[in-house]
Amino acid sequence: DGAEVADEITSGVTDLQFEYEVLVNTNPPGVWMTATTVPAGNWGRVIGVRATLVMDNGTTMSASLNTFNYMAANRNRMQ
Repeated sequence: DGAEVADEITSGVTDLQFEYEVLVNTNPPGVWMTATTVPAGNWGRVIGVRATLVMDNGTTMSASLNTFNYMAANRNRMQ
């Protein structure tokens, strides 16, 4: 029915952050920004998104071992 539903897709995620690569000039690379720092009207200039997950599996580990980065880019915009 189009209603938003919260559903856990993986356990142990303690933090999830997104950053957006925004073209400043006409050619990549762009500048990485958070959603709150992307200038109004510039969402059409976003060419990539990076998600950073911080995981907690119940054991003490180095922060670098608990952090995962995933990036996706709009290939058509990366030319």
